[in-house]
Amino acid sequence: MFEMHSPELVTHPFCETLKEAMPAVMHRLCRIALHLQLYAIEDYIFHAGDEGKKMFFIKSGELDYVTVAMRRPVPINPKDWLAEPVLWTAWRHRGSLQACFESELIAVDPKQFMSVMSVHPRPWNYATTYANAFIQCLNSRDDFTDICNFDGMFEHLMSKSRAAGHEDIRVSDRMSVRMEDPENLPVDTENEAENDGKADVPSPSPAVHGKPNGLLDDEDESSKLRSSDNVEEQRPGMWTSARRVWSPCPGSMLNVLR
Repeated sequence: MFEMHSPELVTHPFCETLKEAMPAVMHRLCRIALHLQLYAIEDYIFHAGDEGKKMFFIKSGELDYVTVAMRRPVPINPKDWLAEPVLWTAWRHRGSLQACFESELIAVDPKQFMSVMSVHPRPWNYATTYANAFIQCLNSRDDFTDICNFDGMFEHLMSKSRAAGHEDIRVSDRMSVRMEDPENLPVDTENEAENDGKADVPSPSPAVHGKPNGLLDDEDESSKLRSSDNVEEQRPGMWTSARRVWSPCPGSMLNVLR
């Protein structure tokens, strides 16, 4: 799957950096989160106003993208991408996409994308930093469409993401030292004195990614978060990151750091 789909994905700066810095995560992304979809001539992939459920990379064929404000359709060719906001926030398509010829599209599922990026703190921090910068850019403009590609946009996004990646490497190194050498951990002498002569209490089992100890099951937690993440209560014209997607993992990271 990696050899099949990575040539299209690496045209996007986020995936290009992911492949260079974290190739194992990129392989996992291609294996789990991508789905190939086929469309015949004049098939519609989505219409304006539809709820966005997938991000798309064009693998082959030719398509036309048009919004209400456009007089002429914008041609979409292989290795182009559309609907990136679907990965980072709630999104409705701003235009319609129609196949001019038989076309192959690579669809990225946002939930599976999240599960891949949350396997380790380093890709998680990279993705969340990029997402926050993307949402800020989204809120700063009124002319965003599903194409989402402006001059200087990705240079700005990637500069913020790479800076966060370097900081995350230092955090990961400190975590590794703590886990590998327990003698480096501070000793609480007062608690040791209080517990002297008492029976040992078994330590809690380690947390699983996406499901830290003491929290609800994934399904219950997701339902609870969805109920509080009401898009209609947001200020008009403002986008926010998809908290129901990006919330579980920070709890796991804090559990490890403790």
